Amino acid sequence: MANRTIIFDLGKVLIDFSFDPFYDWIENHTNRTRKDVYKFLKENQLIKDYELGKISSKVFFESLKEFLNTDCSVEFLKELWNDIFSPIEENIELLKELFLNKEKYKIQLGLLSNTNDEHIKYLEKHYDIFSFFDAKVFSYQVHLEKPQKEIYEYTLNLLKTKPVVTLFIDDKMENVEGAKQLGIHSIHYQPHINLKNIINSFVKY
Repeated sequence: MANRTIIFDLGKVLIDFSFDPFYDWIENHTNRTRKDVYKFLKENQLIKDYELGKISSKVFFESLKEFLNTDCSVEFLKELWNDIFSPIEENIELLKELFLNKEKYKIQLGLLSNTNDEHIKYLEKHYDIFSFFDAKVFSYQVHLEKPQKEIYEYTLNLLKTKPVVTLFIDDKMENVEGAKQLGIHSIHYQPHINLKNIINSFVKY
């Protein structure tokens, strides 16, 4: 039986990403600028709606294609959208170590991410980390997003755990603060921090 729960964010904690290649291609092959596209996606709430599961991948990419006024296919746009990731090897190795020693440390592992259908399909195909988690919560599937308190409550209930014995790790301060408001031990992850030491201290607490 687990005495402690550790919940990881995905992007910028386990897997790094940069949309630069996506925007570079657009600027080099269409009449739209990075600023144009960013404004379009934000003002129309396309990304927000996509990550909340309010619109499908089909609607998202067809809307983007129409805005770009490009002859490229939707499938090509999906490839561009997905060509942004790289592993944070040190943290993935730490996750694997935790998984292999779950019984020893008496822990369970969760994943909580604001993300979208296309990215998860791609990441599950290319990164062998998702089987390490006892529970996975993705915003587009539950129609909630960090830092809404409901998504933390949903994750805790799924893992059958309490805030006082849970550690949450996220790269965005607003998400960390959202978790803290529920009493969850929370870490604002930045590349310079020693995550292994923090987790070891929590497990042995």
